[in-house]
Amino acid sequence: PPADFYSHLEAEMKITDDHQTLGGKLAGFVTAKGWEPKLEDFVSLRAYTRRVRDIEKSDDDFALEYIQEGLRRFTPPVDASSSDGGGEGGITFLPSLFRVYGHPLVQEILREKAEGSEAPPSLLVLGSALGNCAVWPALAFGLRATGFDILESCVHKTNNDIIASLKGNGAERLRGLVKFEVADVISDSDRVEPEMKAASVVWSNDHEWGEVAQRKVEEMAYANMSEGSCLVLYRPPLTLQDLQWKAGVKIPNIVTSWNPQLTMYLLKK
Repeated sequence: PPADFYSHLEAEMKITDDHQTLGGKLAGFVTAKGWEPKLEDFVSLRAYTRRVRDIEKSDDDFALEYIQEGLRRFTPPVDASSSDGGGEGGITFLPSLFRVYGHPLVQEILREKAEGSEAPPSLLVLGSALGNCAVWPALAFGLRATGFDILESCVHKTNNDIIASLKGNGAERLRGLVKFEVADVISDSDRVEPEMKAASVVWSNDHEWGEVAQRKVEEMAYANMSEGSCLVLYRPPLTLQDLQWKAGVKIPNIVTSWNPQLTMYLLKK
């Protein structure tokens, strides 16, 4: 990992350990109507984050299963029309996710969605891995979140180990908000597209997929997302000139495990 990788992990843990400071940092963020993060939500967020990081660090059985499944699916030749583009490796840190959600464009979108419906705004995560890009916004903002990942090992670990192991009222609230399913985002489009239609935010972990699949993700999102929704990308968009996106925004200097100064992109439908 990069030289400062562990310092970012320590900073993440420090934030989740201090519930009062975390609550202060999230004050003013748009939430689902009637949602106020409670102490038990922050406790669950901390427990979830620690469990995920422990698995990433020291769960050898899961690592082996993950590698073996990845080799079966991603060994060349890879079908460039599917989301079998090499996985979605790498870590997004908690503060980085909150930086994206704190962007004025995302806040405006969530505010419009929250004020226009009694139902919570929906989030769709493509390439959900162990679920953090869905779980964190659910616990912090009350978003309803769906995650799709092509790797059964990731989805099984998320559902049957990580989420199932959480205790308390915060965990029960979380289980009512999130779901994770095995799917190839491209070839299982009949399952993915209805979730795109419902989503206020589509968060795409497709930075390691092939360009054909990345372009297809953008085209699917544009065709199915409702007006005013947002697509989040870890890499430059491919359809900004081809499709009539209302806005394209850069968010520079996002810290990830593979690039401590990554530029992320927002596309507004």
